[in-house]
This record gives sequence, C-alpha cells and structure tokens, in this order.
Amino acid sequence: MGHNRSSIIFNYLRSFRGKLNLLMVFSVLVPFIVASGVLGFMLEKNLQRMYNNRLKAGIETFNLVLSNREKELDLSLNKLSFDNTLKITLELQIFSQLQNYLVQQASGFDLSYLEITDMEKTFRISTNFDAGLLPDTCPPTTLISQESHIWLCQTRPINQKEKQIGYVTGSVSLTNSHFTKYLEDKLIDEYMIWIDDELALTGLSQIIGPPELSR
Repeated sequence: MGHNRSSIIFNYLRSFRGKLNLLMVFSVLVPFIVASGVLGFMLEKNLQRMYNNRLKAGIETFNLVLSNREKELDLSLNKLSFDNTLKITLELQIFSQLQNYLVQQASGFDLSYLEITDMEKTFRISTNFDAGLLPDTCPPTTLISQESHIWLCQTRPINQKEKQIGYVTGSVSLTNSHFTKYLEDKLIDEYMIWIDDELALTGLSQIIGPPELSR
C-alpha cells in the first residue's frame, strides 16, 4: 500500500498539474525563506548596533561622571591645602583637634577620606578609614581598586610661608551606596565596570565577562 501511495505521488509530481503546483509552492516558499533570512540578518545587525551605541553612550556617561568627581576632589583638596586653620593645627601638632577638623571638612566636601601627614610622614592623622588601603601619596589623581572598593585618591602639598609643612590626601569612594545609586540613575541600565580586566564595580548579581565592542 505504501508503494502504491509513493507511485501515485511520483506520477502526480511528473504530471503537468503536479509540476505547476510544485512550481507555485517553490515560488512562494523561496522568496519567503530569502526574505526571512534577510530580515533576520538585518534585525541581528540592528540589535548589535543598538547594543554598541548604548554601551558607548554608557562609557561616555561614566567618563563624564568620573571626570566630574575628579574635578570635585581636586577643588576640595586645593581649598584644604590653603586652609589656615589646618596649617596652624598641623604646625602645632594638636592631633585630636586636627582629626576632629578633618572629619568636619570631609563631611563638608563630601569626601570619603582625609589624611594629614608631616613632611617626614612620622604621623598620619586621618578620618575613620583603613589608611593601609591607600598609598602614602596619590599624585596626580589615582584610581585605586582593592577588594570590593574603588576610590579616586589625590595628594596635595601644604605650604606655610613658601615652606612645605606636610601633605593632605583625600579620596572619594566610587562604591558607596550614594554614588552607585547616582551611577544607576545616569546610566539607566545595569552596569559592570572593569579595571585592568578585573571586575571592579557592578550593578548586576550575575558576573559575566567584559564586553567587546564591534567595529
């Protein structure tokens, strides 16, 4: 029975009517398949282009945010390096008063950390922070990543009557909740940031590899 059915189909396809129907089927399917392939290719390219554009926009936005934070840090430390109260307290080495003053100034300038040292670095007076995580000096502005923390760090000399009497070092955190919330609002999407091929900052719970930009 199966042989007879195959013979009927074969004879039908050999007939003029069968060939005509088969030609009609091909005339419909081939353009549909070609059009589907072209549309799929165009859709893939458009999605890739959209992804790259959003990624580049996110990088540009982050660079702008980072640049603004650097300028704020630079301006704050510049003002502190000329602060007369800080200079006098440093020269008199009134450490308890100096530390209290640093805490006030760190809060006023929205800094994560402030530290004062003398020229020989025989003492380090700082706000509440693990100073061992930062280098002795950070000139110029330095991006530091350690464990789950990222800071922008900078050191300025403190001069009194054309004589250098010490250093002031300050940093701003790029991983505290205030900054990460600000970053999420600016970048809109979830984000992941790498420093020297190491994941340093992310708004995602799942860790993936660094993206590659298509040329």
